[in-house]
Amino acid sequence: MHKESDMETIKIIFITVLLGIIVSSNSYALTGDRLYQRCANLDASIEDHGTKCDQALVDTVMCRWYVLGMADALVDAQKICPSDRVVDQQLALVVSKYLSDHPESRDMDGIKLVEDALKKAFPCK
Repeated sequence: MHKESDMETIKIIFITVLLGIIVSSNSYALTGDRLYQRCANLDASIEDHGTKCDQALVDTVMCRWYVLGMADALVDAQKICPSDRVVDQQLALVVSKYLSDHPESRDMDGIKLVEDALKKAFPCK
């Protein structure tokens, strides 16, 4: 029963963050630097936050959902080909590492940087 309430809390947080992203005009102009800041806490799982909703949790969720949304679009367009075993956390970590390794590119559009990172990590043969 405790797990169910935790899952409900996580669902509410996801929906809240997702709605915030949709209505925020800045979400469409996310720079690589801003995305890198959002992805800074990826090593901690969402469950590690418990029931508290703090900025680190919001950033982690936003990073993962942003990258996952981009990955879905890139898979549909057959621009990337990750295996079925790749999970959203792994996709986000690939992007975070790419941004860490390329600080000179972080002023670019986040969409372009996510695409570059995922194409490099999961090329189609």
